[in-house]
Amino acid sequence: MNFEQHIQGTKPVLVIYYAEWCHLCQLMIPVLQRINEMKGDMISLFLVKIDENKRFAKKYNVFALPTLILLHQSQVLWRKNGIAPESEILEQLNLRAA
Repeated sequence: MNFEQHIQGTKPVLVIYYAEWCHLCQLMIPVLQRINEMKGDMISLFLVKIDENKRFAKKYNVFALPTLILLHQSQVLWRKNGIAPESEILEQLNLRAA
């Protein structure tokens, strides 16, 4: 499934824009994987390598790494530039599921 199909699905999608060379990104990925294990039935996780997907970065005005965006049916529900604590991400997911 490609990015556009993924974000138009029925489940909210948590997207992380990252780069291999970005230290903060590498710190966020295990956090997001844990969240995906806990909440995978209610959300999808999609990782976007910024160096390979500049078009999607431009579409969502991604200028900092990491950038987290929670989308549902292509609509932005929440956005965070930089590191986000697991608790903040879970809070946002729980708000959207309510």
